[in-house]
Amino acid sequence: MSSLCALEFAALGPMARRAATLGWLVLLLPGCPAPGSVNGAKKMPREIPDAPWSVSYHDGSNNGFSCQQDAAGGEVGAAYTPMTPERSSSGTYSGGAAWKGTVSGNQARALWRMIRGLQADKAQHEVNRVMGSGSFKLKTPGGETKFIIRRGGNLQRLDSFLEQLRK
Repeated sequence: MSSLCALEFAALGPMARRAATLGWLVLLLPGCPAPGSVNGAKKMPREIPDAPWSVSYHDGSNNGFSCQQDAAGGEVGAAYTPMTPERSSSGTYSGGAAWKGTVSGNQARALWRMIRGLQADKAQHEVNRVMGSGSFKLKTPGGETKFIIRRGGNLQRLDSFLEQLRK
């Protein structure tokens, strides 16, 4: 299984992750308990929360990415706000061109799977924001969550995914 797939499976229970590594197809059927639950007692977060929701992410160079859905069934907006030389600590770094557009439902689901995987992996969390780390702010009808992820492969995979969204 690819690293990206492993990250997306991070929120699933151990049996589903093992099945995936063996190349088995895992189906989640309506009304069935989530993988890793006992009689449905442990509920998994929804793949995409109910609207309105928003994701704000700043990468290790403080380039910003935001994604939001304001109403159920509405379009999913996204924007990239790059670091500019005027705001960078070096005075020369540029994160590239700004971008604003929409993403598909499948892209939004993939984004949430990756973010939920990062959120669940507490071993990768940092207390303080340092250069190279990624900061997240998630807003859902259930409240606001903030967390920081240390620099590493999972964060780099998210950065690569977000870069593809802008193309």
